Amino acid sequence: MAKKQHVAKTLCGMCGRYTRCGMNVTIENGKIVSIKGMDEHIESRGFLCFRGRTALEHQYSPERLTYPVKKEGHEWRRIAWEEALNIIAERLTDVKSKYGAEALAIYLGQVVTPMMKHAKRFADLFGTPNVTSAASLCNSSRVIANVVTYGELPSPDVVNSNCILVWGANPPCSNRPLAMKIYGAQDRGAKLIVIDPRRTEIAKRADIYVPVRPASDGALALSLLNVVISENLYDKKFVDEYSIGFDKLEELVKDYSPEKVEKITWVPADTIRQIARAICNNKPTSFVDGMSLVHHTNGCQCARAIAILIAITGNLDTPGGNIFGVRVPFNSFRVKERFPTVKGVGVEKYPLFFRAIAEANATALQETLLTDKPYPIKAMLVQGGNPVSSWPNTKRTIEALSYLDFLAVMELTMTETAKLADVVLPAASFFERTSFEILPVLAVQSKVVEPMGECWPDWKFWFELGRTMGWGYYYPWKNIEEAIDFELEPAAITVQKLRDNPGGFRYGEAVRKQYEKVGFNTPSKKVEIFSKRLEDLGYDPLPVYRESVETPESRSDLVKEYPLILNTGAGVEAFHQSQYRECPSLLKRVPEPLAEINTETAKTLGIRDGDMVYIESPRGSIKVRATVTDDIHPRVVEVMHGWREANTNFLAEHSQDPVSGFPALRALLCRVSKAT
Repeated sequence: MAKKQHVAKTLCGMCGRYTRCGMNVTIENGKIVSIKGMDEHIESRGFLCFRGRTALEHQYSPERLTYPVKKEGHEWRRIAWEEALNIIAERLTDVKSKYGAEALAIYLGQVVTPMMKHAKRFADLFGTPNVTSAASLCNSSRVIANVVTYGELPSPDVVNSNCILVWGANPPCSNRPLAMKIYGAQDRGAKLIVIDPRRTEIAKRADIYVPVRPASDGALALSLLNVVISENLYDKKFVDEYSIGFDKLEELVKDYSPEKVEKITWVPADTIRQIARAICNNKPTSFVDGMSLVHHTNGCQCARAIAILIAITGNLDTPGGNIFGVRVPFNSFRVKERFPTVKGVGVEKYPLFFRAIAEANATALQETLLTDKPYPIKAMLVQGGNPVSSWPNTKRTIEALSYLDFLAVMELTMTETAKLADVVLPAASFFERTSFEILPVLAVQSKVVEPMGECWPDWKFWFELGRTMGWGYYYPWKNIEEAIDFELEPAAITVQKLRDNPGGFRYGEAVRKQYEKVGFNTPSKKVEIFSKRLEDLGYDPLPVYRESVETPESRSDLVKEYPLILNTGAGVEAFHQSQYRECPSLLKRVPEPLAEINTETAKTLGIRDGDMVYIESPRGSIKVRATVTDDIHPRVVEVMHGWREANTNFLAEHSQDPVSGFPALRALLCRVSKAT
C-alpha cells in the first residue's frame, strides 16, 4: 500500500501560554509521524521546545483514555457515549430537583483552551453560577490587581526594552519564546534584573540578581517606590495628569526605606537603590512578573504595588514598557435571558475576582463542598483539570470531593481526580480538535488527525450534553467551525481566513498611550494608585504590605519546629503542571520530583546530593530526592509540583488572599530530614 503523506499546520498545545507556537505536522496514512516548528508563525518563527517536539509521545501514549467508563463498585465498566450522556443528564437533573441548579459546579483546568465559553453556556441553561477554573490558582490575581489599578493587564514589550525586570518568573521554563526575546534584548545591550530566591537559568544571565525572601516582594516593591519618589525618579507629568492618590502613596512608602526593608526582604539597601535607579535611568523598562508573586496572602497587593511602579516610572503603554493589546470584538456564547440569579460560591467574599474573571472561585468551592455554605454543591463536572493535584491542602481536597453525590471527569489520562469519579470521559488532544487563539495574535489550532478511539473534543461534549438535556435550540451549530464563525463575526474573521493565515495575524494596530485621549478603563479614568473600589469593599485602598499567613515573621511560634521556608510550585521545562509524566523522553529528562536545598543548609542537616529526604509542613509530609545546590537561598527549600507520588499540595496552605481568594501555595514553613 502506497504511503499517503501530507503536512498540516496547527498550533502546539503542550503548554498553557497564550502564544501557541506554530507546528508543521507530517501525517502519513492518518497518523502523525513527525513534528517541526512553523517558520511563518509570526511569534514562534520556527521555534519548538523539546516539550512540543515530544508531543507525539503524548498523542500516542498507551495511557490515553479512549472510551467512556462508569464506576461500578471498585471496577470500571466500558460504556457508550450515549449512555454516559444519559447518566450525566439524569444525575444532574436529580441534583437540581433536590438542591437547586446552583448545586452543580463545573471546574475547568487548561483554561486557555476554548472550553470555558461552552461550559458557561451550558451553565446558563442549567441555571448554575458555579463555573470555575484553574484561573483561581494561576494568573487572575495579577489580572485583578491591574484591572483595579488601570483597567486591564498589560504585557511586557521586551523586544523594545532597554531594561527588563524579571520578578518571580522563570521564562526559560514557563515561556521559552519569551526567554529568547529577553536574551535577544540583552544581547543588543538591554540590562537584565532578576528577583528570585533561586538562581535560575535566566538569573545567571542577569546584570543584577536579587535573592529575595519569599512573599516579601510587596515590601520590596514599596521600597523601590520609596527610592523612586524620594529621588524624584518618577514621571511627574504622568503622575500629575493621569493618576490619583499619589500623595497618599508618597506618605505610605515613607515607612519603607531600603534600610528597613533590607531586614524584611534580605535584599541589601544598596541593591534596592540600585534596582530603582536602573529601571528609571535605562527606560523603557518592561516588567515580567510571575505567578510566584501572588501565591501567598499578600499577593494581590504585591501585584498592585508593581503595577503602580510600572505606571509612575513612565513605563505603561509605551514601546519597550508594559503595553496594552488590541481587543477583538466577538459574539458571546452566554445566554443572557437564562443568567443564574443565585450568586456563585466566593462571590460574596471575593467580589473583585468575580467582576474581573467572571467565575466562581475554586478555593472557595473547596470550602463550600466541606461546609454546605452558602448552599450545598452536590454534583461536579471536571474537564481538563486535576483538583487533587492542583488545589491546596490535598487531604482537604480529597475529603471535599467525597461529599459529592456525583462526579464526572473528562480527561486524556486517568488522573488522581478521575480515579474518584463516577463517570470518566475520554478527551481529544489538541491534534484532534479545532480552536483559535487571540493573544497576542489571531491563529487557528486546526484538527489534523481524527480522535483516537472514542475521544471527543471538549466543545462536542458540551454541545451534546446540552442537546441531551433538551436544549437543542441553543446549539444550532453543526460543527466547531460554524461556532467559531459565529463568535468572530463582529471582527469579520472566519475559520477559513484563519486557515489561510496559518502563521497568525494581528488584529488591527495598537495605538500607544490611548489614555491621553480616552483615559484608563477605571471609574476615575486615571491610574488609581488609591483605589476607592478597594476601600468601599473593605480592602486596603493602597498596596499595603502584610506578612503572608505562614512566614517566619507571622508564625514565629512555628519557626523552631519548621525553620526553613518552603516554596512549592517549581516548574520544569519538561512538564506543564501535572501533565506529561507519561512521555518517556520528558520523564528521562526529569525522572522524579526533586527538592532544591542550599549546600550549606544540606551540610548542617547531614544531607548529600541525591539523598532521599522528607519535606514536612504543619499539614503533611512528602518524600523526594534532594538536589544540593548553591543556587538557592540557604533558608529556602524549593520543591517541584505536579507529581502524583510526591504531591506538594499535601504541604500547602488553603488560606486565601483577602482580595483575590488565591491560596497560599508558597512561602510556607517546613523542615527537612534525611529519609531512612
